[in-house]
Amino acid sequence: KSMIFNGIPQKEGRAVVHRDMPYFEVAKAHADKLGVRLSSFGEHAEADVRLLDAELDPEGSKVRADFYGKVIEFSLKVPGKHMVMNSLGVLTAVEACGFDLEKAAADLGSFEAVAGRSKLVDIPMKSGKAQLIDDHFNATPASVESTLSLLQMASPAEGGRRIAALGEIGHLGPDEAKIHADLAKLIERYEVDQLFTWGPLMRHMFQATPGDRQGKHCETVPELYAAVREYMKPGDVLTIKSGRGQGGLGDRRFRQFIRALKENADALVL
Repeated sequence: KSMIFNGIPQKEGRAVVHRDMPYFEVAKAHADKLGVRLSSFGEHAEADVRLLDAELDPEGSKVRADFYGKVIEFSLKVPGKHMVMNSLGVLTAVEACGFDLEKAAADLGSFEAVAGRSKLVDIPMKSGKAQLIDDHFNATPASVESTLSLLQMASPAEGGRRIAALGEIGHLGPDEAKIHADLAKLIERYEVDQLFTWGPLMRHMFQATPGDRQGKHCETVPELYAAVREYMKPGDVLTIKSGRGQGGLGDRRFRQFIRALKENADALVL
């Protein structure tokens, strides 16, 4: 990503980078080499734009942050700490471009989640409804943790469960099996009641998950849909996340998965 800095005019341009990422020093060194000014955001004590506090709930967040020594407060309608961090990145870029920072912070309060990105929707069922956190687009290990943190914040109805349906992640390199297996520790951490998975790589996560939290591992997305539909009941909260997987079509198939849920379809036909 730091190669993008190569196209930034040295005198007028600015690079905006997440200060908390493990490779920040690599990005900074490349910016310094090119003579590009770098602005950072995050929770790190040395971030130019630093998160001071965030009140998180399933409906959104209240944010308080230090912008180059000036404290600004604003609200978000989209839930999750990852969206708080995204908003700080946006506002850092706004400031870098010379626009009205406080107006931009206020305008973020009207931003709403788009389909596939942490959007909360109702799922009709024969005897009531469940809730879906539609976060299916473009999974990475970090975004899987983000969507499970949203699931933890959700409040199932009385007797409801927290359910996760996860598809495998592609392009992770030679350690992809271990990376998938390591995701299993998130299931207990974020109080997921049942895990359903799709794809050969996700089998590693499923097998590493405690037995009482194992729903079903599936080799096809229609099989996964059938398993989730059979298990779900009114009052449950379900989150869905997938990468493209080894076949390269995972995210497309999961869009159809979401559509079938919304339509209360008996089966998923690809």
